[in-house]
Amino acid sequence: MRTGSPPDAPARRLGRPLLPSKRIRSGLVDVRVSAEEAEQIQELADKAGLKIRIYMRLAALGTHIAAPPDPVTLDHAARLAQIGRLLARLERLAIAGSIVGLPPQEIADLRRLTEAAAVAVLRPGASEEGEAPSCSP
Repeated sequence: MRTGSPPDAPARRLGRPLLPSKRIRSGLVDVRVSAEEAEQIQELADKAGLKIRIYMRLAALGTHIAAPPDPVTLDHAARLAQIGRLLARLERLAIAGSIVGLPPQEIADLRRLTEAAAVAVLRPGASEEGEAPSCSP
């Protein structure tokens, strides 16, 4: 006795789905650089935490390449995110009336400030550009 799909069912392809035809990378650009340039490009790619081919593609297309945040910064952002989740939970409880004496708007303001701090930790200067939410106490 056979198990699985019936014999007339179309075969299913396993694995990652195919990319749309316009996203398939089939072109090749050959660039010659000096040994010093190759070393410098490797250092820049390492700083960005990228493979050289990815770094070169992003750089050639004019994409801003930022160095990845250090582990301490990521830890601070994770803690701020945890505080934000707890504040969101408190906000829901205050709105539902389960907590008396905590105004929901003040909790919401604290949550927004925490989110803005997390963005500022991961992307310094983002709050100056207006990307991070802000509120006044």
